[in-house]
Amino acid sequence: MRKEKDPTLVAVSQDVNELENIGYEQELTRSFSLISMIGFCFSILSCWAAISGTMTEAMENGGPAALVWGWLGVSIFSIFVAVSMAEICSSYPVSGGQYSWVLLMGKGTKWGHGLSYITGCIQLAGLLCMGSTALYMVGQFIEGMIVLNSDGESFAKQNWQTALICWAMCSVSLCINLFGNSLMKYLSASGLWVSLGGFTIITIVVLAVSPEKQSASFVFTEYINESGWDNLGMVIIMGILQSAYSMCCYDAPTHSKQSTVTIVFYLTSFSVRRVV
Repeated sequence: MRKEKDPTLVAVSQDVNELENIGYEQELTRSFSLISMIGFCFSILSCWAAISGTMTEAMENGGPAALVWGWLGVSIFSIFVAVSMAEICSSYPVSGGQYSWVLLMGKGTKWGHGLSYITGCIQLAGLLCMGSTALYMVGQFIEGMIVLNSDGESFAKQNWQTALICWAMCSVSLCINLFGNSLMKYLSASGLWVSLGGFTIITIVVLAVSPEKQSASFVFTEYINESGWDNLGMVIIMGILQSAYSMCCYDAPTHSKQSTVTIVFYLTSFSVRRVV
């Protein structure tokens, strides 16, 4: 009886051949499953955490109307970008992402290398900015919990304390990436349940303990401008920055493409939009 080939192994072999055709060699271990990659995407995006950590900016620049409608508008346009990126990624399955795509699509032209370098610089700047703001947000969350649990909420937090927490979290992340690479697939999978569980628990608790509930008209139509700008357009732009921040990093799966079992990656490209 003829034994059928494992479709997962066949897909991986095809992906390796695609890499070889564009001049890349498979070096990373393909250990990320569908659940691991979805968890990775949830952990990177974590829209609800980003919104909760930057809600003050949106409330001061447009109010609830900017928070609700701005987030929906940014999400719709983000889907267009994500779909385009998913199509390119299916043709160029390399972990470099955007700067590698620019280089490969500009191959044979005099502008290819230069545009790829510029794209890489922009990409690196974005990663540094997102990483630092995420760490700062975690530091604020931790210090907020310390204040709430202090006697009479009397603890006075200092900027240097926030910086130390950020450096501590950065050091832990660095050690995990350097010495715990084999644990990444498990940590990523657990990130899915931590993110979903945290969202569910916090939503229930906030609704349960809140002494006063706002009306629907306040949530969907209330406009607040405490930004200092008189120009409505400027206020709107400042307000949707918070929504745009929560939509960043949906390109995360592209940078783990060479660590993912190919047969699940195309599903993962869609799962990133599920987070939105």
